[in-house]
Amino acid sequence: MSRLGLIVAKRLVPAAARRNLIRRILREYFRTTRDAFPAGDWIIRLHESPFPSRARIRKGALVPTRLQVVSGLRTDLAQILKRVAIQAQPQIRKDTDKSPGA
Repeated sequence: MSRLGLIVAKRLVPAAARRNLIRRILREYFRTTRDAFPAGDWIIRLHESPFPSRARIRKGALVPTRLQVVSGLRTDLAQILKRVAIQAQPQIRKDTDKSPGA
């Protein structure tokens, strides 16, 4: 069984409504694709905000819509799952190659 932990720092996303939006999106993705996650505890930590900073907006950066944020986070999670699956394959093979008597 997989469990999920989320870290969305106030430093990265100052607005509570946006932090909660990110958490809801991540929880919903996890809930709907739980079978894709290998068993274990998953901790997802945001390293950068999906929203541009005020300074970037002043320089002309576009503010993403809610739909763009949702699709971007889902895409990022799908890529992470693919990387984890690839990394887990050699580990699974190593575990099955070991004989109990060795």
